[in-house]
Amino acid sequence: MKNLSRKTGKKITTLGLCLGLVGLCATMSCEKLRNLRVDELVEAIETIKDSCIFNDPLTDLPWLENLINVWKQNRWHSMVYQCTYKDGIGFLLIPCVECPGAGYSFRDCEGVVLCGGGGESSEDSCAKFYIDFANKKLICEVKP
Repeated sequence: MKNLSRKTGKKITTLGLCLGLVGLCATMSCEKLRNLRVDELVEAIETIKDSCIFNDPLTDLPWLENLINVWKQNRWHSMVYQCTYKDGIGFLLIPCVECPGAGYSFRDCEGVVLCGGGGESSEDSCAKFYIDFANKKLICEVKP
């Protein structure tokens, strides 16, 4: 670990290194992985480490946990779905199922709103993200 830090000037945790190597093994051939320079390996690991990795999004993603807590206080019938899209994993958020003007938003793992639809305007700005709505997975439902 000290050698990686000394050669690149970047610190990588043991967990980050393990997750990165697992991710790299899943995406690269062993031969290609053996031929990477240390700086290329660190960059590849950081890319994977910064991607959407969690055990339970409801507790591991603070923005999502906070949003759900707000919904519970408001006593709305709300739903959160996990979906895949062109850049990885995202979340379809329906803040009020029975409210015709509420619509929905789609967020990435950082909580950034990527697009939305429905509501008053009935516009859908999500087409360019190629969201797989057909295979969405319900991960939370808040009922009044």
